[in-house]
Amino acid sequence: MSSDPSAEILGLFFQRQALSYLAIATASLLAFDILLGLFQDIRILSKHTLKLADLVYILSRLVALGVASTNGIFSISPINSCIQQPALLAMGIFSAILIPCNSWLFLLRIRAIPPQFRSKTTVVICTILWLSTFTSFLALPAFTFSSQPTHEGRCGFKINAFNRWLVFTPYVTLIVFDTTTMIAILAGFAMHSPDSSWIPKIKSVISIKHMGHLSGVFVRSGLIYYLATIGIHLSLLVIVSSFTVPSSIIGELSVLVSIFHNIMTCRVFRLLKLEAFHRSSFSLRVTHPIATGTIVFQHSLDE
Repeated sequence: MSSDPSAEILGLFFQRQALSYLAIATASLLAFDILLGLFQDIRILSKHTLKLADLVYILSRLVALGVASTNGIFSISPINSCIQQPALLAMGIFSAILIPCNSWLFLLRIRAIPPQFRSKTTVVICTILWLSTFTSFLALPAFTFSSQPTHEGRCGFKINAFNRWLVFTPYVTLIVFDTTTMIAILAGFAMHSPDSSWIPKIKSVISIKHMGHLSGVFVRSGLIYYLATIGIHLSLLVIVSSFTVPSSIIGELSVLVSIFHNIMTCRVFRLLKLEAFHRSSFSLRVTHPIATGTIVFQHSLDE
């Protein structure tokens, strides 16, 4: 028994409408966050000379705008129009740059750990994982627009059919990178805890005991970032693994996830910058049966 063509067309119409609404909501979310932090950005970027971390922060915001705008153009433009296909290519390139920028700003947090508690092996491992993340996301446009297309648009712009598993591998790499980096940060602070075993040390760091104000902000903001992003990334992987969700919906959700990732990264970056204006160094209060003192961390996040 053949399906009703009119019902199938109507279903595709409603699916396209849903994608358009989701694209507009994603762009609105990013625009709201940018406006919300605009005065903080002006304060941060005008207080001192721009450094590499600041430039990557600005680049990530501009690229996020590129992702949201090209995604909106692609979603609301007529099907198979000449503007839709170049917008898809631009969106793929922007997306391939956005996630590595976000991850690099998170990688910089390792520099805030004092050298005596920071293992060079851990730094190398986290850097290699970041390079793996960068490579996996950079390959997305190449897979989407290759020399052997499965579809050729009306204007001769050749594209491949969307493969949901192309989203799976980069986000698995990203989850491994974020988890390894977060563990390295917690372990670095826990090593100086006066507790004798590792479980009390980790509990002490998570509860921000024996820490100065800026150190507590550093750890707490990192945990909030990690838990929020790891949750939405795992949710995306579950949706990707479910064959009941159309590939077009997965592509749109991956854009929403990348924008949310950028928002969380930039909010944490701004928070630490603003706190650093009030305190020029990290302090970690150490309680010991013989002596009690304060260790001062002279390592800035943007060095």
